[in-house]
This record gives sequence, structure tokens and C-alpha cells, in this order.
Amino acid sequence: MVTSWDGERSKLSKYCPTGQSDVIYVFNNKPVSLKALNECQRQYLQGGSFSEVFSVKIGDNIFIAEKQMTFDANEISDQAFITALQIARREVYAAKNIHNAYRAEHGNQDHPNIVSSLGSVLVTNEDRLVKLRVHYEFAEKGDLIDYFVSKANSKEEVTIQQITNIFVNALSGLTYMHANGIVHRDVKLDNILIITDGVHKLAGFGSVVF
Repeated sequence: MVTSWDGERSKLSKYCPTGQSDVIYVFNNKPVSLKALNECQRQYLQGGSFSEVFSVKIGDNIFIAEKQMTFDANEISDQAFITALQIARREVYAAKNIHNAYRAEHGNQDHPNIVSSLGSVLVTNEDRLVKLRVHYEFAEKGDLIDYFVSKANSKEEVTIQQITNIFVNALSGLTYMHANGIVHRDVKLDNILIITDGVHKLAGFGSVVF
């Protein structure tokens, strides 16, 4: 029987290989297969209604971030299930394509202020259950919420120079996106990641429109 969400599941599958595919990511010149990722050590970082984020150790002091999204039609309405799949598809598509224009002009390099994605994989793609994972570079310092909470707890002042640097980095990413007809639509503290001190990148592509 064809269900009302089959079309969305089909669209999503175009952008994601299955978990059984022998797909290879290359990260920091290190090849990592999707199958091997299943055996890697994970640490839970945070979660929301449909997603959980983990750090995944793929080598000595080498980590990537894994966002796992799970949608179960038995637990939500049909329309909510369809909407969730649409959000997932937007994120997967954006993660895959958001750097294309920049790469074309800068020797296949990703934009320095937009988080890089390694790729996505469909773990489960059944009629009433969809589970996928999107893999990103790891934000060693967390997001801006972590940053400001840490500063407040330690009673450490955030300087004008630090605030300016955050704005300059975020606006650099947004300027590139807008110049290429991409709208983020969900800029907030937890969608601005701190990769290393002084380097901030936009993340959170579930609401992006091309």
C-alpha cells in the first residue's frame, strides 16, 4: 500500500546511501567507511524531539559529529511524520550542497564559517520508521550557548573583541549564503558552533531554503 509519506521517503533516499552501502568518507585525509562508523565509540552530546547528537571517535584524537534523526509514524501524526521527513531532507540536501559555489571558486575548499558535512546515511527506511545520520566536522568548543554559559559560570567577561569576532564569522557565512540564494532561517546561539578558539561556523540546516 502506498502511504501519504512514501513520496517524502523516496526523495530522502535520493540523497542518502543506505547503512549497508560500502561508502567511504574522507576526513582529515583519513578514509572511514560507513560500516566502520557503526563500530566507533560514541558519546552523547545533546538531543531534541527527533534528533540526538553524538561525538564519534574515528581515530587517535580524531572526532566527527553525528546527528541522528529518528521519525516513527506510530508515535506522531501522519502530517507530523511528513513534515519531519521534509525537514530531514532539507538538512541532508543543504549539508551536501551548501558549499558548492564556494568550492567552485576556492579549489574545492569549504566556506570557513559554515560547518562542513562528511555525508549522510539512511540507517532505517521502512514504511513507518525512518532513521538517518548526518555526519559533520566536530565542534571542539561546542556552540555559543555552551560558550556564554561557561563564561557566566566562571564570571569571566566576554570582551567586545570576542563579540565582534563572533558577529564577523557569522555574517561571513550568512553573506555567502545570501549571495548564492540560500536562506538559513534559523540563526540562533546553538546553531553557531565554535570549532576552535576564534573560529565560528553556522550549522543547523533543517530550515534552509535554496
